[in-house]
Amino acid sequence: MTIVSRHFYEEPLFTGSGTIHIHSRTRMEFVMHARPSDRTEAFRRLVRAQQEADNIHAQLGLNATGYDGTEWTAGWTPISLGDSVGDVWRLSGPISSLMAGVAGPFISSASGIEVIYDSKLRIPLPLNMATSVRRENREVLRQVERGGKTVAAAGTTIDFFLDPQLEATWAVAPTSPDFPHPHAENWVSEPFCLLLGELVFPRLVARNFGDRSTIWLRPSPPLNRNTIAASVLQADPLGEHDRFWETYVRILTMIERARDENGGRNFEAHFLTRYYHEIIQATQGSNWAWCLTVASVIEGIAKLLVPDAEKKSDFAPGAIEDLRRHVESWGGDRTLRGRVLDSIGFAETRGVPQLLKSLRSDGAIQSKHISAWKNVRNQVMHGRLVSPWSEPQLDERMQLLTELLHHLSMKYIKDHSS
Repeated sequence: MTIVSRHFYEEPLFTGSGTIHIHSRTRMEFVMHARPSDRTEAFRRLVRAQQEADNIHAQLGLNATGYDGTEWTAGWTPISLGDSVGDVWRLSGPISSLMAGVAGPFISSASGIEVIYDSKLRIPLPLNMATSVRRENREVLRQVERGGKTVAAAGTTIDFFLDPQLEATWAVAPTSPDFPHPHAENWVSEPFCLLLGELVFPRLVARNFGDRSTIWLRPSPPLNRNTIAASVLQADPLGEHDRFWETYVRILTMIERARDENGGRNFEAHFLTRYYHEIIQATQGSNWAWCLTVASVIEGIAKLLVPDAEKKSDFAPGAIEDLRRHVESWGGDRTLRGRVLDSIGFAETRGVPQLLKSLRSDGAIQSKHISAWKNVRNQVMHGRLVSPWSEPQLDERMQLLTELLHHLSMKYIKDHSS
């Protein structure tokens, strides 16, 4: 093992032997018996890395070579100094991921990705079928057909299937101009967060280039199966086969088409996916946390659905300006005058209730949804708690909020994937 700085031209700060422990799906750590190249400088760098934890240029990285010759990179990691005996220092720390570059005849000859989720995702896939031919109590032929689903989107075809031996779900796809490295390996998973209402992240990722491959072992949190309220389908995914995969294609198309402020593709999760990350986690919290999160997300999506031209106030600009001048000329308390002027400023654009009303054209959004949003939003946004247990009125409002949330999300997905 070696501990290195961000200045790759420098010699390693530490060299020695050690082990990497994989404790769980989300926790890995290393232990190293290291010899410093320069005791004083190495100690100074360790102290600086701890004191400047937010400064990436001060952080240190871990590289390791296995007994089989495979070279692993563990990335930048916080390092703790333990006991030392002579010139040997005990170093340890957490690891967020492991990466190795490999080559050889077993590497895919085409550019593409392989993604493995280390559990059976709750997605509608045909079962693996086994055919057995027996003669006189002896099996003479056995044929296994792998169940799976192939979808076409973003200029590629993605194969999903279950591995019966590993109890894992696979996704395999070639890259394309619309589905390139390094974005493809992240994009393929994002729709599952919205469809399943679960935090779905792959455990193993292979980025294949045709003559070599880069492989990552990544943290993957355990799935919660009781988060159906966070699914954009509002139904059990296993019972929604055609609708599930049609929506998957729409979401992936939306993600592929999205661009940042500079016109580039997004490597990080789409903002709608990030919204659902928060919603999924809120399902594990209190009623108040759920209401607060969902009400905020509804407000955010509503603002994005309405074009800027339609956000203009229903009041005449001249009337707003006349009122502003009238208040400015008032000679009373300056603080009160300032608060009134701030309120007048809000009148220059339409509020979220008005934006929601403008989205009622298809009938899916009704007055009862908007009323529930206003009641809950005004309560939780101003610090008033809601009941921590089930109550008929609260349950009804939470159900209406859920319907409103997913309808707005589906409308955004359809608008940006058609």
